[in-house]
Amino acid sequence: MAVVKMKLMNIAGPIERFEEVILSHIINNDVHLEDAQMVLESINGLFPYMEENQYEQIAYDFERENKRFNCKKKQLSKSKISEILENSNRKTELAQYISCVSKRTSDNEQAMKNYQNSIDDKLQILNQMMPIMDLDINIEELFHLDYIKFRFGKLSTDNYMKLKRYIRELDVLLITNQISDDVVWLSYFMPAIIAEKIDSIFASLFFERVRLAEGISGKPLEAKNTLQQEIKKLEQLMKNERESFDKFIEDEKDKFAKNYIQVAYLHKANEIKIYAAHTIESFYIVGWVPERKANEIKKALSRDKGLMFIEEDADDAKYTTPPTKLKNTRFASPYEMLITMYGLPAYNTIDPTSFVAITYTIMFGIMFGDVGQGAIFLLAGLFLAFVKKKSYGLIATNIGVMSIIFGFLYGSIFGNEEILTPIWSSPLHEINTMLYLSVGLGVFLIVVAMVMNIINRIKTKDYGQLWFSKNGIAGFLIYIGAIIVVLNFIISGNLGASLFMIIIFFILPMIAIFFEKQLSRLISKNKEEHREKNSFVEAFFELFEAILGFLSNTISFVRIGAFALNHAGLSLAVWTLYNMTASAGGKVVVLILGNLLIIGLEGLIVGIQCLRLQYYEMFSRFFSGNGRKFVSQDIGKDN
Repeated sequence: MAVVKMKLMNIAGPIERFEEVILSHIINNDVHLEDAQMVLESINGLFPYMEENQYEQIAYDFERENKRFNCKKKQLSKSKISEILENSNRKTELAQYISCVSKRTSDNEQAMKNYQNSIDDKLQILNQMMPIMDLDINIEELFHLDYIKFRFGKLSTDNYMKLKRYIRELDVLLITNQISDDVVWLSYFMPAIIAEKIDSIFASLFFERVRLAEGISGKPLEAKNTLQQEIKKLEQLMKNERESFDKFIEDEKDKFAKNYIQVAYLHKANEIKIYAAHTIESFYIVGWVPERKANEIKKALSRDKGLMFIEEDADDAKYTTPPTKLKNTRFASPYEMLITMYGLPAYNTIDPTSFVAITYTIMFGIMFGDVGQGAIFLLAGLFLAFVKKKSYGLIATNIGVMSIIFGFLYGSIFGNEEILTPIWSSPLHEINTMLYLSVGLGVFLIVVAMVMNIINRIKTKDYGQLWFSKNGIAGFLIYIGAIIVVLNFIISGNLGASLFMIIIFFILPMIAIFFEKQLSRLISKNKEEHREKNSFVEAFFELFEAILGFLSNTISFVRIGAFALNHAGLSLAVWTLYNMTASAGGKVVVLILGNLLIIGLEGLIVGIQCLRLQYYEMFSRFFSGNGRKFVSQDIGKDN
């Protein structure tokens, strides 16, 4: 629809009431704050707030713990904010509370870690004992043999394969315990007299020895049963601790949520100090507010005699420019993402969102007209929009609907043009007409884009660009003149034009574009803005580029018809292959894969081409994209 109109508000009050005013009138009131010290530079004795945010660490701790509580920040009512103001001296209490919560969380994490480590240790011992599990001997005796030595550990898989090549040449008994992709766990027994030599060979293969844990007694099977019982006890203790902590989270969630939201508001109030300024006795806040909201804030502040409120129109603001806040219909608002990728419109210029929403959707439908494939886009868009809650799902929904509409015009359903009776005709049957209509649509859109640029220049009072630029009135006259000449030739076959027309539509506008900088400097109030001079050669090539640009931009719209033809041709190829396939199963596969290819690959290409036409052929004529984003000091709501 439009860029929201703004008012600049200035608020001043007793310095001790700063936090109260911020919580009551700034947070969640759609206010975009500016640096008060820069905007109010004419006021002497202003100082910035230098102290650190006293809630910074507390807010950080709450955010960390909220990963477990999963509470949501939400906008509070006036009465709830009043409660925060009444309890705003709870900093110490809040710090103590989150400290207790953090300790309980830390104790839980440490306990779970200790239990898991103990379980892992015992599992490792079981793993180490596997090679000797069938031995009928006490484990203590195994490590005190006089003539045999025992080792346990792991090798990389590659080195294990090398070891197997010459293991028979060694006086060693090798027992493979466990083999994985990268590591082999094994044990080996060897005569004590050559233990040093054998250990050296294994070490050269990077054998990592793991010593069996102490405290294991009895025969291996007895030790195994004991370890398994201990592991079960540890697992039960882990389960008890987990359930206890889950109950703590459940019991504490309401209290945590209340404190979490309170800290969020108090932290935001202190954070806002970076925008404010103060004297010894008073604070000052400056910010942009939508017009509708400014009256509401003004009424609320006027009831408090201790505060001062001054409102300024955007045109009267001297030291700051208004930010851009877009307001669009439900149909157009999803397309804002396409606008913001290019940039934001400057304040007091046309918001192109609705223009893009209509033109992008129609161009996609023309290039991708098919009832069945459009229905797939429609269903996918509905799923993304209402199940996944993605804003771009509505774009997919819109282009799906438009594809269905043009599908009926073309008589195409999943590429088949024999099932439906076309309301108009297939693009393949009207090739010249499609291309002519595409160029005609391009001419119309370029004219609209130039008109939008003229309106923007009037709004911003940039009269040099308005009159003398290639996208201003001079360029507009040249383009309209060229259209009249071409239409006259098509209708009458006569390429001629009157002298009056040549002067008005070609000679004078070309002179204006050629001397754009000089003429702009003559009528501009800001002479420094147009101080730069351009040479004759530079001016000539700029004029040549402008004329060439009109032609190339117009011809570029031929791609709309070309992609419509491409879509119909690709669909025809799929159905031709379908008819050539003998088996019923093969026909189904061809039909499904062919349509998936068209929907996925060509759908992506058509979407990109629509965006390209928007950015390069239209946006470049009227949209500078140098606006500032409106950022409100809200909690629990996206800006």
